[in-house]
Amino acid sequence: MVNSTASTITKLRASDGGLQGTFTPAPGYSLADILFDGTYIWVASPNLNSVLKLQPSDGAVLATFAAGSLPEQLAFDGANIWATNFTLSPSVTKLRASDGALLGTFMVGRRPNQFAFDGTNIWVTCVESGNVYKLRARDGAARGIVFAESSPNDIVFDGSNMWVSCPATGSVNKILRGH
Repeated sequence: MVNSTASTITKLRASDGGLQGTFTPAPGYSLADILFDGTYIWVASPNLNSVLKLQPSDGAVLATFAAGSLPEQLAFDGANIWATNFTLSPSVTKLRASDGALLGTFMVGRRPNQFAFDGTNIWVTCVESGNVYKLRARDGAARGIVFAESSPNDIVFDGSNMWVSCPATGSVNKILRGH
């Protein structure tokens, strides 16, 4: 788990939650989100405008990759790492997980926040613009924009549909996958 104010990552044992270690991959820099791609740990560092690739066993930084401006949230599509760019020029950045190569930066709505992957597309909630963007994961091509109630935040795929929380209205919206 990321401890953003302390710039650390805490490793817990899955079986009982026991502490396994605390690591400081970027001393003095904030950390925002964390994910596991099946092999490595990835951490967004907004202040570094980068995504860090870590060794799961000891938290050692294996590589640092530029990931747009103020990368906040991360997603994995099975081959690539996606990062939201929380800036005035709202976009998401796609990096190849195997080597960190920049594969593209794609424009979305204001304040991109969270991701979900449905097996084909990356869905991005955009808090200020009040919509959800659907991008084809293969090439980042825009596949559609869905307007949510207000300030869409978290998003999850249940195997058939997308579900989006809108805390401003206290609601959860269902988006049909084919939309």
